[in-house]
This record gives sequence, structure tokens and C-alpha cells, in this order.
Amino acid sequence: MSEQPPGSPLSEQPQAEPMTEQQEATYAELASELEQVDTDAPVVGIVMGSKSDMPAMEGAEKELEERGIRSE
Repeated sequence: MSEQPPGSPLSEQPQAEPMTEQQEATYAELASELEQVDTDAPVVGIVMGSKSDMPAMEGAEKELEERGIRSE
């Protein structure tokens, strides 16, 4: 990034500190996990009307999981 003139909003932005070794390791681990996510796979949203729906929706979630279908 080129230097900004004094008083410019960009020149007053705080600079990020370099990552620590622990932060770099955490970042690398998360990046690796994200690479494994199949972004083209469908995700099924499970919606409940009330708490009484919970047993049925837990069963639906289990069934989806057994079939390898992601849900939220």
C-alpha cells in the first residue's frame, strides 16, 4: 500500500501486528479444515415452530447426517 498524506483517513488506521507462531498455526489448521469443506454440497436448514418439534427435528438431523447431508 502506498503511503497516504498526513491527515488522510487511511494514514490514521492502526497497523496490524505480525501473527505469533501460535496464531499462524491456528490459521493454518483452520485453512486446512476449510479446504476440506465441500462447498458444492447441499446444506439443509432445519426449522422448528416450537420446542415441541425438537424430538422430530433431532431425528431428521440424525437421518441427514447418516446420509452424509449437511444440515444447520
